Amino acid sequence: MANSSWYCGGIFYKIEDRKCFILVVPYIDKHRNNQRQIRLPGGSSNGDIDIEDTLIREMMEETGLVPCEYNLIYENIKSPEHTQYFFLIKEYSGEMLCFEGLNPIDPETEQPEWVDAYELEKTIFHTHKIAFKMAINQIACESSKDFEILQNLLLLIEK
Repeated sequence: MANSSWYCGGIFYKIEDRKCFILVVPYIDKHRNNQRQIRLPGGSSNGDIDIEDTLIREMMEETGLVPCEYNLIYENIKSPEHTQYFFLIKEYSGEMLCFEGLNPIDPETEQPEWVDAYELEKTIFHTHKIAFKMAINQIACESSKDFEILQNLLLLIEK
């Protein structure tokens, strides 16, 4: 049986000053007394568009950025009807959204922000943590030419 719905999350990253930064979207969970959570950008589709189009749509809505080069790094079958897909986004175009308060396109989210991967590891939404660690592992492999960055990323994976 094919999945009737899916969630697509994107992991944007950048290396600056020998540190890894991940783009996150603060999310206001109305089902949990408006609790603020730090999540990777993403969203769901009920099957009306394909997985890659869902990824692109959700990244544009929540960050303003358009994924150009990306690969699937984690697939989590939540139920026979719903699967989560997380993509590591290596290249993107566009300008990051800039607004005050809640996102006018997606009113459950706030301004996207770059967060140091070390800080994010402590605060990221629990269901996104596995995808985050898998992304860090892949980023570490791709950064293996820079020993200091590699060493710091590997410490994160071991946590």
